[in-house]
Amino acid sequence: MWHLTAAQPHPVQIYLRTAEPGASEVLKDTSLEQVDLEWQDDGVAVTTTRAKRIATLHASSAIVHEFRDGLYDSLPLAGFDSDAQRFWKRVFRLMRVPGGRLLLGLVARRNR
Repeated sequence: MWHLTAAQPHPVQIYLRTAEPGASEVLKDTSLEQVDLEWQDDGVAVTTTRAKRIATLHASSAIVHEFRDGLYDSLPLAGFDSDAQRFWKRVFRLMRVPGGRLLLGLVARRNR
């Protein structure tokens, strides 16, 4: 079971697939206080709570996307130093000039 309250520190998106008719009426109100998702054999039971009103709907599947600050900070991702940034800025600036792509193609062929 997955539980979301209004006090979550990060925004969360829930994607429902093949929800029952009337689901849009239940979900269109943005003043949700709590959302509970319970995965079952035949789909997902989605229970919403707002102002002491509880509504339950059924969907065939649900995907929960939670945003995480610093998620990729620990990964060794490639980066560009100032020289590489300057080079690529020049290349893309040259591509915007009429005939720039042709010129870049000629320069690239000459070095092969």
